[in-house]
Amino acid sequence: MALPTIAWVADDGGGVQPLPHVYAGTSSGNLWPDIGVEVISSHKGAELPPGHLLRHVVAISIEPHFLELSWSGGPRFSGIAPAGAVTVFPAARSYVARWERPTHSLMLQIDAPFAAAAVAEDGDHAVDLQPVFAEKDPFAAQMVHALHDLARDEHGTACSYGQTLAMAVAAHVAQRYGSSGERWRPAPLPSPLDATKLRRIDEFIDARLDTQVSLGALAALNGMSVFRFARLFKLATGIPPHQYVLRRRIERAKSMLRTAVATVADVALQCGFASQSHFTDAFHRAVGTTPGRFREAAR
Repeated sequence: MALPTIAWVADDGGGVQPLPHVYAGTSSGNLWPDIGVEVISSHKGAELPPGHLLRHVVAISIEPHFLELSWSGGPRFSGIAPAGAVTVFPAARSYVARWERPTHSLMLQIDAPFAAAAVAEDGDHAVDLQPVFAEKDPFAAQMVHALHDLARDEHGTACSYGQTLAMAVAAHVAQRYGSSGERWRPAPLPSPLDATKLRRIDEFIDARLDTQVSLGALAALNGMSVFRFARLFKLATGIPPHQYVLRRRIERAKSMLRTAVATVADVALQCGFASQSHFTDAFHRAVGTTPGRFREAAR
């Protein structure tokens, strides 16, 4: 089994290392820049020495297990974390942990700046998450499982769609488990993106339809945080960015099917779909027919 990508630092020094005593089953790897999700397991009981995580971690228990947690300066927890329970480990906050039996959890990592940007647009973006043990939080649990499933999806929508889900769960975690206060309330939104910016976005997308068009790249094009851009874009267009990109891909594919001699497989690749089967499924959902039948009807 592979070592987990969860970065941990011991209080007594030694630099950044993978979280000790656990192993990764499946992992999203580098699929998303601001989050990571993976199944981690421990084959036996262990004790984690004092240390801290580099990113916020939201752990979802896959099966019930006993756990003792103690954060520097408090709080302390001891008990059974039932299946589906949510435990929050704030970044850069020292803690110790002990468990007595093999454990299996699904862990979501969130970059601290990404969590902050999800709930605060301007000013002080610090979000002080609080430690949480075995909280019943069906929304967070379902979202983390959805991200894990998406990371294993072979289709080409995992990158952009996952970033949208990530923003939702990051905002939820920051609002529910962060310190309350005026500075974490979303700033009032200005006017939607104007016609000039939307035209520039269209040109940017169209020039890259044969590759992955990331939400981060679209946000950077407009000098905005990912979260701010996604909110303004949906306000302007009525749909999230990942759905808009998919529509542009479908429109490009329809144009090629009407006029080009390229095979359906070539059209799929040139329009940024991971495979012909993924293209066919997406095209059928959007248009109501298969690419082949669409081509026959257009001729």
